[in-house]
Amino acid sequence: MLEVHHLLENHVFWQISKYSSIKIWEDPWVSNQLTHLLPQPDNAPSECVKVMDLLIQGTSNWNEPLIESIFPSNIADIVKNIYVSEDEKDTHIWTYTQAGKFSTKSCYKIFVNSMSNTLIASAYPWKKLWSKNYIVPKILVFIWKLLHNGLAVKGNLKRINNYMDVSCTFCKHKEETVVHLFFNCPWARTFFLNAHPVISFDDVVMNPRDIIIQWMENNMNDVFMVGVCILWNIWKMRNNLVFSNASFSTGTILKLAFADINVCTQPISSASQPQSSQWIPPEPDFIKVNVDAAFIPNK
Repeated sequence: MLEVHHLLENHVFWQISKYSSIKIWEDPWVSNQLTHLLPQPDNAPSECVKVMDLLIQGTSNWNEPLIESIFPSNIADIVKNIYVSEDEKDTHIWTYTQAGKFSTKSCYKIFVNSMSNTLIASAYPWKKLWSKNYIVPKILVFIWKLLHNGLAVKGNLKRINNYMDVSCTFCKHKEETVVHLFFNCPWARTFFLNAHPVISFDDVVMNPRDIIIQWMENNMNDVFMVGVCILWNIWKMRNNLVFSNASFSTGTILKLAFADINVCTQPISSASQPQSSQWIPPEPDFIKVNVDAAFIPNK
């Protein structure tokens, strides 16, 4: 069940009631999103904790001006169209059936559809990513893990330990997910803005894959290189903070990132390139024996 947990959780949400106790940022209540939980924007009012705080007090009507001031327009439109029940309690709904109730048949369909989703994942320009052979291999592998949500950020480790602190290592305010740590954290945005204006972004990032594609398709060759080197050094600095209790600054991140950029821009020396070898036949009247072994003289 743990292996398919991520497939099921995206189809279980709360049906909101007039007296909802559901938390806006910690509980699943908005479907059709890339992530199970809504990312909390920086401008979210501190008093907006529960979903009922988004309703006009004493009614089952949404406070539309408040919602539009908090969420991006696409999410705000979805929220404003969510039905609010008059019941006193919130209830779970299974989005894969019209009645909202779980069935093994609908669950089976999800598993079948997930198999076809691997074809969608293969549509991502992975060949273009791996063709960036001027990037240090360990950084490319890191980017591949990032795009697959395969990094040990606190949000992922929480699946193993429910009692651990999941606050972001840098800002200490939001849950440390891949999306937040590398793209939505105020510190991460500062790193990008100071490194290269072209790779900075103003809107809340929902899907890292879109950002990486934009960098790869940018006509300026250094955009992708600067972007991935910044990401790599954000990760290294985060680990230094977690495991070595080190200090950090924007200057430190940028200095280390540009050191990696200099390595990527260095031409590959002929000594590091694989040497092609060709078998040479022996001279007449000689026998040639090719061996692949090691020996110790006088033994």
